[in-house]
Amino acid sequence: MEYVVYILYSKLRQQSYVGYTQNLINRFKTHNDYKKSKYTSKYDGWEVIHVEFYDSKQQALEREKYYKPKFLMLSALAKGLDLGYPPSGAIKKEK
Repeated sequence: MEYVVYILYSKLRQQSYVGYTQNLINRFKTHNDYKKSKYTSKYDGWEVIHVEFYDSKQQALEREKYYKPKFLMLSALAKGLDLGYPPSGAIKKEK
């Protein structure tokens, strides 16, 4: 099973959010639904600005925990600054 670590960014609110999921499209939809996500639905205009793919839930959870305290750095990521990607264990996938 594949897990995705993702970073969302709201340009309007200059706000970032980090999470992990097995279904990015469905999870993205819930972020904009107030009934399902009270925190992220407050901020309009979410964009997915970064994704990483992992083979295990544990790898994805560790990477999510790495990003969570780094909200100041996430604004830099949204501006395209290099923060040292990909980490070891990440699976690069071509679109």
